[in-house]
Amino acid sequence: MVWIVILTVVTSISTLIFAFAAGLEGLSVNLFAGIFAQLPYAN
Repeated sequence: MVWIVILTVVTSISTLIFAFAAGLEGLSVNLFAGIFAQLPYAN
């Protein structure tokens, strides 16, 4: 019974971490895309 609870908690935490990492990756990709899109106008 205890193992089921531990397994559920670990699974949910790892899912949150993966979702957070994916969100950060998407944010950084959008940030770099915005910077590169503004480079021609800066020159």
